[in-house]
Amino acid sequence: MNDMPSGRSIFRLLRYSFLLDDPIGYLRSYEGIPQGMSLIDIIEMHGAIPRIREIISSVIEKESYSFERDEKNLKREAVSLYSAMIVTSSVKDNWLMNRFSISIAKSFGEELNGFDEETMIKIARDYLKIGVRFLAEPLVIPIRKLSRGDQRKSFTFSITIFDYMRLGKRLEGDEKWRFSNQLISGGMVYIQRAELQRLMEEAVYYKVLDKLKRISNDISDISILPPQLKDIAVEVQSQVAKRRISFYGESQIGGEGGGAIAYKPELFPPCIKNILRKASNGENLSHQERFQIATFLLNLNISIDDVLEVFKQLPDYNEKIARYQVEHLAGKRGSGIKYKPYDCEKSKAIGLCVEDCGTKTPIQKYKIELRKHLKKGGDNNDKSRDV
Repeated sequence: MNDMPSGRSIFRLLRYSFLLDDPIGYLRSYEGIPQGMSLIDIIEMHGAIPRIREIISSVIEKESYSFERDEKNLKREAVSLYSAMIVTSSVKDNWLMNRFSISIAKSFGEELNGFDEETMIKIARDYLKIGVRFLAEPLVIPIRKLSRGDQRKSFTFSITIFDYMRLGKRLEGDEKWRFSNQLISGGMVYIQRAELQRLMEEAVYYKVLDKLKRISNDISDISILPPQLKDIAVEVQSQVAKRRISFYGESQIGGEGGGAIAYKPELFPPCIKNILRKASNGENLSHQERFQIATFLLNLNISIDDVLEVFKQLPDYNEKIARYQVEHLAGKRGSGIKYKPYDCEKSKAIGLCVEDCGTKTPIQKYKIELRKHLKKGGDNNDKSRDV
């Protein structure tokens, strides 16, 4: 498809410039930016430095991205977003790249609510390379017998099996997305509008993440960036370190009910490290993995808010649901019982164990490793309790 739409749609495309493979090339070809002008000159021409900082800060602190509404600022926004991606990639932090991709994808998912079916199909096919069809006559099937008639489900779209499986792999933890539960015919999976929007959101996630990784591969380190972007990259490194210190730094973490415990992720048992790695990379976690990581951290007296930081990286994260579930596991709701993580025998049986540690529980393994660390001298500021 030609990347030069007509009329107002050109502004929409700039608003969603992450859909373009080369947004700067687009600006040079269609928006009057001189071919020989360097990226940093384009940035300065549009006064984009403050917006670059704002985009990355919002991603780190809020996991959100706000689309530009003023059409006269869309060129600046396209430059700012692309430059923010360069800075993000240069930091070479998987957590940050994943969070950036999720932020763009979730914000775009909300934008899709305002698009008509024709626009959605156009974006899905031309920019996200999704094999999708709109059904002029919806496919309606009965799904439940009721006293007053059948309850029916209406499908207005179909997507190729390949694309459904490709885009739905992070969602398989939710039973409704499992391939075995779908209506399939003629190589197509029949879906509703809300499901198409969710799959398009996933497509944006993968598109942005792939672009970030490719940029990262082309940048050896932040030292090769222009000074203006290098300064931002250094700031971002500091922001990321502060934001993630609860799980990836070496510090004292405040627990529920006061006090603090020594919290050292590098000493976690392999099974817990594996779950944290998957969460950090934006992979979906099974129900058992979610239970295990939440109960493990809660039993180290980690706060509910800090535990939720793990779940915020997941593709199906819902603040209200996740908080309710974690509070339930913490004994703050329901029966009032604080749940413990699976023991090692159970973990092996359900496939969570990745290495035989020779202990009975993951908590026991962590305490053993922490004692060893402290016995060797540990860190001068280590003050652990209940070990």
